[in-house]
Amino acid sequence: MSTLPNVRTGRAEALVRAPARPTEVTNKCALCANGRARTLFQVDGTLIVQCGDCGLVRQDTRPLAAEAIYDALKHGSSSFEAYEQAVEESFIGKELWEQRNTRQPFQKGLIRGGPLVNLMIATKGRFPGGRWEWHRNDAKEMFVGDTAGRYPKPDGKYIFDKLSSVYISGNATRDDAPNHIRVQENVPRTLAETWRWMCPAGVYEIPDDAPEEGNVDVIVNYTNCVQCGAITAKGGRLTTPEGGDGPLYQIT
Repeated sequence: MSTLPNVRTGRAEALVRAPARPTEVTNKCALCANGRARTLFQVDGTLIVQCGDCGLVRQDTRPLAAEAIYDALKHGSSSFEAYEQAVEESFIGKELWEQRNTRQPFQKGLIRGGPLVNLMIATKGRFPGGRWEWHRNDAKEMFVGDTAGRYPKPDGKYIFDKLSSVYISGNATRDDAPNHIRVQENVPRTLAETWRWMCPAGVYEIPDDAPEEGNVDVIVNYTNCVQCGAITAKGGRLTTPEGGDGPLYQIT
């Protein structure tokens, strides 16, 4: 997301205060090769280009956004297609094109996919060429495996339990702070187990009396959150926490 630098003209200020005006951009997403139109939003002086399939949002484009807005104001236009074109022709578009296929080979596994990714990086995306298809990880069905018993037990010396790790992180979130995590709290047991195991801070808890199958009510200990973002991989969304909250990591 790119914020417009401070522009001190009356017309620019009017544009900054203008409501969101979505515009369709018809070229392909550099990450997932989707051919559908993407949506370009102008919200409070901010230009956002987001792919409807993979959710890619352009960043580090402040100068390009400012130039596109200035040009639109100069010609009395509200269209910002020039911004998207400028992004595609900049170093950002070049880097995204080079990396467009580096995620997909890992669908074949690390052993088979790793060499392909290295080859793509070495040739700057030229070989293997084209745009590879990919599946959405968050659309995969979850299952409860049988490997939980193999995890080593915390010994307080080399391996620590999750709550001790949260304490070491210096988490400064108030106990009565607003909840910044957006998730459904009544979900299938398999999804609840996914959240519980992947979270490093013990944010998601399944009650002892919860059923082994079907939906369960998840307890969300959001004040434990260390902002790792893992929940966004499967069914959740993080919003900006209250100012001053979150981990305060220190070198010890």
